[in-house]
Amino acid sequence: MSKKPNLHTYSWREGSHISADAHVIGRALEGLAIRQRRPLHGLTADDVVQEAMDEASPLHGLFEWDNEKAAHDYRCSQARSILNGLRVTVISNGEPRTVVGYVNVRPRDDQPPMYIKSTFAARHEKLRAQMLNDARIGLNGWMKRYRELQGLDEVVALIGTAIERIDQEIEAAKLEEVAA
Repeated sequence: MSKKPNLHTYSWREGSHISADAHVIGRALEGLAIRQRRPLHGLTADDVVQEAMDEASPLHGLFEWDNEKAAHDYRCSQARSILNGLRVTVISNGEPRTVVGYVNVRPRDDQPPMYIKSTFAARHEKLRAQMLNDARIGLNGWMKRYRELQGLDEVVALIGTAIERIDQEIEAAKLEEVAA
């Protein structure tokens, strides 16, 4: 009795800026994983970069090969990691509370996104609405990643409730903005 092949398709996660055909990339990574002959067909980031060096690889065009530009881009990525990783402890109602240090928001429609202190952004309607929307996107992503895991049904339901509450907050902020 022959085993049926596992047929599946690939897609990019919501919000991804990668324009290559996800199915082509996914199949290329599957092939690479098989060639690596590791347990569970595991891959490392270095495996992928090494494979992408081949100009014939479908992965090649996903990387920046100008070393000077790649170095700058990498440093910008490091800067984002620093800004995203920083936490600040504030005193709220006499109690210390640790919060995100900086958030990435767009202060005005004619400006690019930038990192602003979260404590400042949370006090300003438009920036707070962006923070709420980012929270909503993050929670939705978490639900999509983990909803299939057994035993998390209650957690997924709670997150669904939290998303509904965030939606209500965003709607209320929009109504206040229109009324103002």
